[in-house]
Amino acid sequence: MNLAANQDAITTSSRFVNHSEAIRGQIIPRNSIVFPKRGGAIATNKKRLVTTPILADSNVMAMICPNEFCLEYLATWLRTIDLAVLNSGTSVPQSNNKDVAPLPIPVPPLAEQKRIITKVTELLSLCDALEAKLTQAESASTQILSAAVHHLLQH
Repeated sequence: MNLAANQDAITTSSRFVNHSEAIRGQIIPRNSIVFPKRGGAIATNKKRLVTTPILADSNVMAMICPNEFCLEYLATWLRTIDLAVLNSGTSVPQSNNKDVAPLPIPVPPLAEQKRIITKVTELLSLCDALEAKLTQAESASTQILSAAVHHLLQH
């Protein structure tokens, strides 16, 4: 999850196993979302799409996307959940199925899920553009302030 190429989805790994070495029950299927379930990593709130079957260690939990869900819709919903709030409160933070399973998931029709994802994507792009403009404006303001201070100190 921490590799640069895995920011949105698990696309690579630093460790590989032969398919024959993998225990069938431990394989996380495609159309799943993985996230930390134990330790300080819970506070990072990382959630990654799984688009090809993977094998993960016991510190990772997976939510398998049912057929009535669009994977991107489920991932967008899951990103609104703060994993740190779900943790058990023990000395080593952890979340379990009993913490995640009761979460209510809104289930609009599949076509509506896709419309929601399209709209969310558009709005996130708009937010990125606004953030870039704010950064640009802040940089310009800093340059103007610096020039003004420089001018005042020269006189």
